Amino acid sequence: MLLVDRCEFEFLPRLEEIVHELPFKFVFFSGGDIQASLTQLVASFDFPMTLYTTRLDTDDLLASDYFARIGGVSIGLHEANERVVLSFPGGANYSVREDSFYYSSYPENPFLTMVERLHSAKELRGVYWKMHTELAVHVPHVRYLRSYHPMWASVIHDHNTSNESLTATNKVKLADGDFLKKKFGMAQNL
Repeated sequence: MLLVDRCEFEFLPRLEEIVHELPFKFVFFSGGDIQASLTQLVASFDFPMTLYTTRLDTDDLLASDYFARIGGVSIGLHEANERVVLSFPGGANYSVREDSFYYSSYPENPFLTMVERLHSAKELRGVYWKMHTELAVHVPHVRYLRSYHPMWASVIHDHNTSNESLTATNKVKLADGDFLKKKFGMAQNL
């Protein structure tokens, strides 16, 4: 399920292109209770089912192989019944002003994926159940996945309060910016 909220028109076709090999469904959301919107959609599915939820804001970036890597993680039914959080702890911050990527070590980053086995819609927790900084402590299984390149990037548009904590960590500038732009599907600067 992909939650869509006030996105740019061009965003949906690009996102569909990235996840085309995976079973997905867009959840259109325009305020209100995210959990209620997700639960309502999940109620129309067949049970039991294993559900993966991943958070992505329209101004952030995921690597083109992010969902393939998540889909390739072997998770047993026992673990899925108890819930599993998947994290790529090493990501990046992309500074629009500098047109540069900086390494970010952030295990509890906003790009976590929750895997859960559901027998009814009422059991749904999903990735929005808790704040991303708290999610891993509320489930019994957490997997930290390594990758050669950053699998996610927080985009820093300008200097504001919400970006101050990100820009403070911009210490290690990544030299492979052109490669990362391709991995993140950036045809041009944001």
